[in-house]
Amino acid sequence: MTRLFAFLAFIASCMPSLSFAQSAQDECPGGFTYAGTLKGNGSLLKPLNARVELRLPDDATLDISYQQANVVGDNGQSNRSKLRPQDIPKGIHIVPDVQSGAGKSWALSDPTLKEHQTPFGKTRYVFGMRLVCTISEYARQFGDCAVNVDVCYMPKK
Repeated sequence: MTRLFAFLAFIASCMPSLSFAQSAQDECPGGFTYAGTLKGNGSLLKPLNARVELRLPDDATLDISYQQANVVGDNGQSNRSKLRPQDIPKGIHIVPDVQSGAGKSWALSDPTLKEHQTPFGKTRYVFGMRLVCTISEYARQFGDCAVNVDVCYMPKK
């Protein structure tokens, strides 16, 4: 019995690492470069409703001929998103990775791409989105909610 318990404890301890075994860079489609992850957490007492931004690498260039063709902006529960693929700036590809389950609701919206000119004539990019997640009263026993959005870009060739 002790061996069985030890084995089950070992398997349970491996589960979180198994779900994150694939690196975020592997989430980007072929030909894209991983820029980073937009992250946010919410709880029953402090729901997440925040704009989060990510600066693309200093040498990033964007192939604006690319437009993401499909995207999931929410999990169909209480937080609803009107996010459409054409709302995502050209050259950017997002991959939502969120905790889902009964009583946990999430949504993504308002993607923007800001361009900043450096004094040396280079263009730097900052990508941002609004991240929302909430938990219902009965789901609080299952922990907080989290929204992670991997951001990829198509480099100009």
